[in-house]
Amino acid sequence: MGLKNLAILLSFPMLTVSFLPGQNVFNNKNKTTISGFSNNPMSIIGDWVDAGLAVTDTTKFYTSATNSLPPAVTLDMPVPGDQGKQSSCGTWAAVYGAGSYYMHRITGKPYSDSENLSPAFIYNQLPKSKSGVTALIDNFKLFKTKGACPLNCMPYNANDYLTQPDSTQCRYAGNYKIKDWKWIDPHNLILLKRAIFEKKPVIFSITTDEGFDKITPPFIWKDRCGPLEQLHSMVICGYDDTRNSFLVMNSWGTSWGDKGFIWIDYQFFLKNASMEGYILI
Repeated sequence: MGLKNLAILLSFPMLTVSFLPGQNVFNNKNKTTISGFSNNPMSIIGDWVDAGLAVTDTTKFYTSATNSLPPAVTLDMPVPGDQGKQSSCGTWAAVYGAGSYYMHRITGKPYSDSENLSPAFIYNQLPKSKSGVTALIDNFKLFKTKGACPLNCMPYNANDYLTQPDSTQCRYAGNYKIKDWKWIDPHNLILLKRAIFEKKPVIFSITTDEGFDKITPPFIWKDRCGPLEQLHSMVICGYDDTRNSFLVMNSWGTSWGDKGFIWIDYQFFLKNASMEGYILI
């Protein structure tokens, strides 16, 4: 299915808003694939195997083959939240990060708890591994079928993953659904930069280490330091060729990194990112 026929369709109370590609930077009339799409991606992440949560996807991200890009792009993202002790990074990336970003673009309203989307609404409903990890694909599926309510409608509680949304919260969530999602090759530098240029934040996963945990100025993660830890999902929300790095939004609060953000060196990213790479549509 081409991007021209896809949209994020959001029905707000008393208002229906359609975010159509043809209205803005998503209008790509001459679409071709950029290299890296010969196989359907499949990723089995950490102890998801124990929970039967193998991640598969057959959709792919199509875009213009033009490689002429500006040297730097930064997307306007919400203030990074804090997932706390829950293994909810995938939901924070998909729902709070990318989802709230699209709400902001569509409505033009400032980021706030009444506009940003609640990770708890989706995370609490999902099947989890023994350590609380959820599959990104499961997040997308629920985001597509049930939506996600605003944060002030169902606040996130890092100590509670059992409380299920009530009928009112579900009704509100139905107004905030994604149309679909697509896989994007996380090892294709031009494709990743093109997505950011076209204002599509990229949800991805990468294995962290001590250097990531304790990142210091200039906040560029480019070398392995200490033992490998666990796979962690975040959102690419910019790039800068002078830094040779992607700007990434984390979900560990604003006291970590550069007010909740980090730069990841291009080559380090391409070498270490998992096969998880997605955009919402």
